[in-house]
Amino acid sequence: MKAGREPASLPLFHSELGLARLRRSVRGSVRSFASRAPLARHGQPLGAVHVVLSGLVALTSTSDGGRQATLALIGPGGVLGQESVLPMSGVLGSSPFGPADLEAPQVDAVAFVPCTTLALPAGELRGAFDRDPLIAAWLAASLGHRVRALERGLSRSLSFPVRERVLHVLLELAATYGARRPWGVIVELPLSQDDIAALVGATRESVNRALRQLETSGAVCRVDRAYAVRDRDVDHGAESGVS
Repeated sequence: MKAGREPASLPLFHSELGLARLRRSVRGSVRSFASRAPLARHGQPLGAVHVVLSGLVALTSTSDGGRQATLALIGPGGVLGQESVLPMSGVLGSSPFGPADLEAPQVDAVAFVPCTTLALPAGELRGAFDRDPLIAAWLAASLGHRVRALERGLSRSLSFPVRERVLHVLLELAATYGARRPWGVIVELPLSQDDIAALVGATRESVNRALRQLETSGAVCRVDRAYAVRDRDVDHGAESGVS
């Protein structure tokens, strides 16, 4: 039995808009990606808005030193690539700063697990705004949701030590991608310690220590090479961080 809420953070599949209505207004194409495959060539814009239909997509950023941070995980119903419809140059307009001064950091979209998306070409999507204003409202809502998710992640990174950040992330994932077992809720995702480190903004060594502490305290357990957390912690945990 799945724990927590259904893996969809935007009301696309549960609202008046709906996936069928969106597809009637915009000629999109369904695309499939293998695990860890990029949704576009490295460093290149997506060129379309992607609605995740299945699986999970990670938005990642890599520092000059090669350290990777996972900024967001996007599950079914989530959206990415909004910048292809609202390009940075159009948003900046008559800004007193030059484009180089306000250049956004490079963010890559990678399939965290095998996934499928509905790719909506930017031109098609912009043209659909007049035909169906609800599409524009839905896209704006997706941007708002992304900001709130980033705020939660930033607050967590600034406010809590690594141990609490690791537990918080595992609880969020369990609430969305968890399966209940006699002991607790297993996170049904292929999570390595490097993956967790990228999610919490810490080194692999720090995450390793935090996991050992959490296992000693009984808050986390390893079950069949996966991480599991206690039922009561999931039921009373924080809002899901999966978009």
